Amino acid sequence: MGYITVESLTYCYPEQDKPVLDDISFSLNRGEVLLLLGRSGSGKSTLGKAITGAVPYFYGGTVSGKVSIGGMPIDKMEHNRRSQTVGMVFQYPEKQLILNKVHREVAFGLENTGVPEKTIRRRVFEAMQFTGITPLADRDIDSLSGGQKQKVAITSALAFFPECIVLDEPISQLDPLAAEEVLNLTRKINEELNITVILIEQRTGKCFELADKVAFIEDGRLRFFGGTHNFLDSPEKQYEPFLPEPVRLFRRLGIEHPPTGMKKSRALLSSIQPGDAPVPAHPAFRETEKTQPVISLDKVSCGYGGLTVLNRFTASIQKGDCISLLGANGAGKTTLLKTLVGLKQYQGSILLKGMELKKWKQKEIAWTIGYVSQNPDDYLTQDTVRDELLFTARHLGVEEPEQAADNILQLLELSEYAGRNPKDLSGGQKQRVAIGSALIASPEVLILDEPTRGIDVPLKQTLAELLRQLNQSGITILLVTHDTEFACMVSNRFWILYQGELLADGTKEEVFSDSLYYTTTIHKLCQNQAPGLFTLEDALRYYSGEEAVR
Repeated sequence: MGYITVESLTYCYPEQDKPVLDDISFSLNRGEVLLLLGRSGSGKSTLGKAITGAVPYFYGGTVSGKVSIGGMPIDKMEHNRRSQTVGMVFQYPEKQLILNKVHREVAFGLENTGVPEKTIRRRVFEAMQFTGITPLADRDIDSLSGGQKQKVAITSALAFFPECIVLDEPISQLDPLAAEEVLNLTRKINEELNITVILIEQRTGKCFELADKVAFIEDGRLRFFGGTHNFLDSPEKQYEPFLPEPVRLFRRLGIEHPPTGMKKSRALLSSIQPGDAPVPAHPAFRETEKTQPVISLDKVSCGYGGLTVLNRFTASIQKGDCISLLGANGAGKTTLLKTLVGLKQYQGSILLKGMELKKWKQKEIAWTIGYVSQNPDDYLTQDTVRDELLFTARHLGVEEPEQAADNILQLLELSEYAGRNPKDLSGGQKQRVAIGSALIASPEVLILDEPTRGIDVPLKQTLAELLRQLNQSGITILLVTHDTEFACMVSNRFWILYQGELLADGTKEEVFSDSLYYTTTIHKLCQNQAPGLFTLEDALRYYSGEEAVR
């Protein structure tokens, strides 16, 4: 018998008839890393919560089957013992950080489970030392970057000295360096402390190198459970979108047992002769209108308290642009977006359609610029998905709000969820609802902050196609993303921010070709042999002349 055993686990959320988890069974040895994969809404996060006991004891609902850790059924454990045995870091770390200072946050959970004060002080110190956040101990939580917040959340879980940690999308909102640091920390927690790790992730690039086992869930059922290499070699088509891009490329080129590491992948690729097809052009984008910019920024500065975040930022956005905004966590990307929609005071000048932004009323800005923040939960206040869209439409004075809501539901493939409570949806489904709320008034400009956060690869491709369609229809788009592959799928311009200043502005060839850091996995893989390749579609056409299956 394994260390964690799940036996015939079936679970339904309150007032739902369809099970989110349907007869799940598997066993995991102590000290293993399980990579848990599946589409958005497949039940991954719910399974993680079930292993911690939060399902059903916090969320309610009906459950059958059994989850055991170390031979002890979860439902037989007292709350304090369960919290000290298995911890969970949720998808949005900012939502589980409660107190104002880092050291207080790390101590908070221990205090609430009755750990003696002397023990708390030592555990907080040791946990922060282990994760490398001791210099942040006295920092305000609100002043931290996304990567730092993620480390604080992991440290808070680690302070319990647990036997198992569930990490739900720990790198979904992080820049490449911060994501690498969190994955390295995860490896350190597993290898040095022998803590069993269940890793739920959509950005799978380097996760396979960390995992011992892979589980794949589809519609609440466990479709695969086994070794990492068995999953990578599986011929099942529904697994392919979740594989690292080099592996997907090699599989499509007919190569069996492809490697996962970049060095071995590059060596293998060098032995493959390209096909006869030329390097493809970027998908057709709407031509930008070289007239008066829809948005102009001139020497814009703003910040928080005495901290300057945007520093004399100067740029312009033409009608028809689709711009991807890149940069490290804390570079000022989200601050820029909030400033553009009137949520931040600023010095300098911002012209929206030729008129200073400060002269616009907030409702007028909302009609002109649709804005979706990082966390879709910020938009979810109504009882059903349809009510969310209707609420926004009526608030903004949209004509025929009922028809407008139905059109958005159909456009974003949300019709089947129209009557569902949006709080019960997956992260990707919530993201689409939030985008729908931004589109309900037919804005001229759409601003998206991390739109791919928490959504799977097929949905990401669907979202990319939607953004291309919106851009072709005349909507100007500015999006913040750490996903360079997604950026290449949708954008014709790329900005890189560094310490609140615009460091680069150009096409993907101009920005990514000579970058050590901001480029795509495919470009890193192919740059020595074919430096003009940036996406999987590019590489497949170049090496085989075939189109990639989206």
